[in-house]
Amino acid sequence: MTVTFRNFEHQIDPTILERGWQYYQSGKVRGLEKDDEGGWFAYVSGTVKYEVQIEEAPDGELLCECTCPYEWGPECKHVAAVLYAIKEQNSDVEDTQRRPHSKSPKQNHSHKLRAVLEKLSREELITLLMEQFERDDAFASRILNQYGDEVQNKSVYTRRVREALKAGRGEYGYVDYWGASRAAKGIQPILTEADALITQGQPQKAAPMLQPIIEVLVPMILDADDSNGDLGGCIEEAFEYLNRVAEVLPTHEKLALFNYCLSQAVSEKFEDSSWDLLYVAAKLVSTAQERDALFKLVDQKVGSGAGNHFYRNYGEEEAARIKLVVIE
Repeated sequence: MTVTFRNFEHQIDPTILERGWQYYQSGKVRGLEKDDEGGWFAYVSGTVKYEVQIEEAPDGELLCECTCPYEWGPECKHVAAVLYAIKEQNSDVEDTQRRPHSKSPKQNHSHKLRAVLEKLSREELITLLMEQFERDDAFASRILNQYGDEVQNKSVYTRRVREALKAGRGEYGYVDYWGASRAAKGIQPILTEADALITQGQPQKAAPMLQPIIEVLVPMILDADDSNGDLGGCIEEAFEYLNRVAEVLPTHEKLALFNYCLSQAVSEKFEDSSWDLLYVAAKLVSTAQERDALFKLVDQKVGSGAGNHFYRNYGEEEAARIKLVVIE
């Protein structure tokens, strides 16, 4: 399948394209440069910083490379984000119809709805919202979390994640290819809410939203058909946002999340994600005692891979990366 600037919005998987658009809109594309031969290079920030290179062949075909491990489609969300960035910065590239900017029937419907709501009284609006809260727990928890003073209980979001997975399970309880996409669509609003809370300076409210996504998805993803990468993408975004939480969390709130990361990192069910948890913990270190506890656990993990050359090397690299974060 040939991908070009004119057709990439039609050729790339819609879910991947949407995530790429969100990455671009969030300012995650950094250092975009065009070289003398007409190729582009950029970094895309995520859980780690990925490098993206794009070259345009004489016939318009785009040759795209990314250092992320995505391998379930022609292009990943990082490439999609860079493609949007190139189109924005390059007046020589013919514009395609951008989904979020194009005037659609849905947008027209929203304008009409807003006009109706503006005519309602305060009491009518409250009554309308209370009726909606009774039918939609997710909407109610979003309002309480975003505008209330209290941090919502983690169990609220654990239930929402499990309900999303339930919607993705087939007749025999297995999450197949299409079920994984359905489940991810149910989880994505939680990630969007968490992103908004972090941006608004309320990271302490976002942490209990992200933890259930990691706790529920990581152990079950190997038993699902996630060949489209939707559920894996949810896990990746949850860790990305948890890293952002760690960077801006008030000092008096850091210890609880630090202890959470260390306790989960030693659990067998989080074996594949333990390094990600320890990387978050590295950003939360505030004392010499916490540093020593983290380094001890990191060294133990490296030692546990001594019998396997690949895992030993991988562990040593991750350990060095984590220790560097603390040292810096």
